[in-house]
Amino acid sequence: GNGKTHLAEACYHATLERGVRGIYWYLPDLVNAMHRALAQKEIGGNYEALYTQLCDVPFLALDDYGVGNTTNSWALGQIEAILKRRYHSYKATVVTTNLDWLALPAALVSIFGDRAVALCVLNEAPDYRPRRATKV
Repeated sequence: GNGKTHLAEACYHATLERGVRGIYWYLPDLVNAMHRALAQKEIGGNYEALYTQLCDVPFLALDDYGVGNTTNSWALGQIEAILKRRYHSYKATVVTTNLDWLALPAALVSIFGDRAVALCVLNEAPDYRPRRATKV
C-alpha cells in the first residue's frame, strides 16, 4: 500500500514511451502462466517461448516477489534463473517486494547488491490505503 506497484508500472510505461519493448507481470499471475504453459507442453504449450521472452525483453517489471505462489521452490528457481540471465546480459529489470531484501535468496541478494549494475530502493512511504474501521 505504499506505491511499489504504482512505481513499477510508471517505470514500465516510461520505458514504452521511449520506444523500448517491455513486459510488466504481477508475479503470482506470471507463475500461474508459467505453470499453465508447462502443463500444456505436451499439447503444444510454449513454456520455452515464454521463458525466453522474459529473459530477452529489453525491460521487465516483476511486481510482488514473495507473494502467494511465488514462494514455492519451483517458482523461485524459475524466477532466479530468469533474473540471473537478465543480470548477465545487462537487461533492465524492476522487481518489487514487501520482503526485506536481505531475506531474498542469496543469488538475488548478490545480483541486486552489485552496485555496478543494480540499484535497490527502499520505499519507506507509509501505507496510503485508508484504514477501515474494524467492527467489534
